Amino acid sequence: MDNKRWWLTVPFIAMILTYLTFMAAMMGWIPLLPIVKQAFNMNFTEIGMFAGVTGIATVIMSVPAGWATKRFGEKKIFVAGGIGVVAGLLILSQAQTFSVAMTGRTLWVFAYRLAVPAMMACATFIIASKYRATAYGILGGFSTLAAVLGINAGAVLEHSFGWRYAMFAFVGFTAFAMIMVGFFYKRLLDPSKEMQEVQRIEDKSGEKPRNVYLMPAVWALGLLVLFSSEEGLMDSFGVLQMKELWGTTPIQFTQILTIGLVLSFIVNIVGGWAADRYGRWNMLILIGLFNTIAGVCIIIGQHDMYGVYYVGLLLAKAFQFIVPNILMAVAGSMNQGRDVGPIIGIVLFGSGFAQFFAPQVLGILRDMTHGYNAGWIFVAGCSVASLLIAAAFKFYYAKPEKNAPTQAV
Repeated sequence: MDNKRWWLTVPFIAMILTYLTFMAAMMGWIPLLPIVKQAFNMNFTEIGMFAGVTGIATVIMSVPAGWATKRFGEKKIFVAGGIGVVAGLLILSQAQTFSVAMTGRTLWVFAYRLAVPAMMACATFIIASKYRATAYGILGGFSTLAAVLGINAGAVLEHSFGWRYAMFAFVGFTAFAMIMVGFFYKRLLDPSKEMQEVQRIEDKSGEKPRNVYLMPAVWALGLLVLFSSEEGLMDSFGVLQMKELWGTTPIQFTQILTIGLVLSFIVNIVGGWAADRYGRWNMLILIGLFNTIAGVCIIIGQHDMYGVYYVGLLLAKAFQFIVPNILMAVAGSMNQGRDVGPIIGIVLFGSGFAQFFAPQVLGILRDMTHGYNAGWIFVAGCSVASLLIAAAFKFYYAKPEKNAPTQAV
């Protein structure tokens, strides 16, 4: 199937609305973090736990969720995860102690991580390979708009009624996403049949499909996401540092995030198209460079240079989502397109480990050094590592044959 008007199909429009609402429910809590911290009297290590449980959930759930997506189908797994998200949000909204709040937060993010591989696999089953990075770029762009929707809804509701009411808005977003997938999404193609016609990224000799969990290249993709994902976590501690340095309020920080996420919308769409047009590894190298610049700006800007700090945060947010989106496009081209769910699960495993590891490290370094500088150096170093891994893929692994189609690389 080579539908040049894939963006007009009902399943793709349903996925746009799913990304928009489901991601809003997950990301909208970020500007509420200082208020939640105060409500439960958390120290910085506990903040690391509260934020980092997302990473624990991704580490534990991503690979099994990818397997479940292949075994039971992306629609059933997404709806099941959505139900768990709603339950977790309701528990958190009623919590009176840190332990109960942590329980609700844990259920919320574990269920979310069950649903995410299924949600991300959907585009692979409705978009032809040569358009896939562009499609994931569009979906990634709408996920940034989702963040804009979520953080603004959360901040406004918190300001007017309190943070607990924001949780109810996130429940509504999640329910809408489940309706979109449950009633309007359906498969339009089979990637395994499609990949019989194109060059596989790792199977150049026409070998039979291998056990995806034993393929080093797949785990290397997870490692690439692990290092590149550190940059996107700047906002969790950036909001705390900006409050300390400049008295930034949740509404003010939300305005900064909104600008960064609008930039991210543009970056995802243009970057997805450029990845299909000029090569996916070339784009990943360029992204690693921009993330490194963002880290350096944060390090310099925290020394009472608000403008430089501001630029660093904007860059970090602008490039936060594009790396996983590009690699989702790669997933449908690996192992003859037979293991989309498991490969996406492994990629998200790397992202989740970062989301657990980075907040823990930043929280511990903050408590140990009584400052943020060591944490920001750590983040910048991870960005450099992601750049080097992308370069290694380009120059030592992704060597397409002369006539191999560009979408595979």
